[in-house]
Amino acid sequence: MRKPERHGLTMLEVLIALVILGIIATLFGQSSWIAQKSSGKSVDWVQEGIVIEKTIENLRIGHTLIGLQTLDSTWTDRTGQYALLLTAKGSAPLAAECPGYPVANLARIAICARRTTTNDSLAVTTFLWVP
Repeated sequence: MRKPERHGLTMLEVLIALVILGIIATLFGQSSWIAQKSSGKSVDWVQEGIVIEKTIENLRIGHTLIGLQTLDSTWTDRTGQYALLLTAKGSAPLAAECPGYPVANLARIAICARRTTTNDSLAVTTFLWVP
């Protein structure tokens, strides 16, 4: 006696396939949402980085060593998509912070850029050489 040939899928097989498809679709949706949220953040950090870089380049021009070491300034930059609150503070560096360099000609500059609408901020500390 021959078994009858089976054509198609059983209800259980279809149900398992739908569950697997649902799990994959959910994971894809979650990862897309996370990626979209993260990419928005990276755009914000890029603007802050550009403003900090512009600030450092402006500080290199026409400032004395004493002026940079005593710098304490706060202002709002509105050139980009978001308004950024910037704080720049200067000080004399410690010898341990920059081994191998004469600290007599260096100024330690700390710059913080913060969007005025959120508490996210980007802070950079750099050393400027003043001959």
